[in-house]
Amino acid sequence: MNPTESDVYQPTKAEEKLLKVLVNPDFIGATVANICQEAGISRETYYQAFKKPGFCELQERLAKDLIKQAVNPIINACIKEAKNGSFQHAKLLMEMGHMYTPKQLQEVTGKNGGPIETKSSMSALSTEELRQLAQLK
Repeated sequence: MNPTESDVYQPTKAEEKLLKVLVNPDFIGATVANICQEAGISRETYYQAFKKPGFCELQERLAKDLIKQAVNPIINACIKEAKNGSFQHAKLLMEMGHMYTPKQLQEVTGKNGGPIETKSSMSALSTEELRQLAQLK
């Protein structure tokens, strides 16, 4: 279902100013005070905007659009580095293309961090261990 024009959230003028600052990469990690100062809005306006689901959805959509715009130049730079012999860039591209999956090493330890004790068969159990197992039933 496509949203009609009346369904699309319309930010206020203050919210538009806030959105411009929020999608500006120069303000990533900035404090609320810095963001509000740059946008020329009050902290109250900032917090009121984020209480609105429509504003939050719009801000998220704009942020994702910004990321999408940055992806192609980043991938192209990565390809260039890989062609110049960068193993890390080549590996990243192979992972992104689902042509390579790094192996994961898992280490499992037994009681108190020691080795895991295993018994290959019932015949390896002592008489006492067999009695204990029989009592579990």
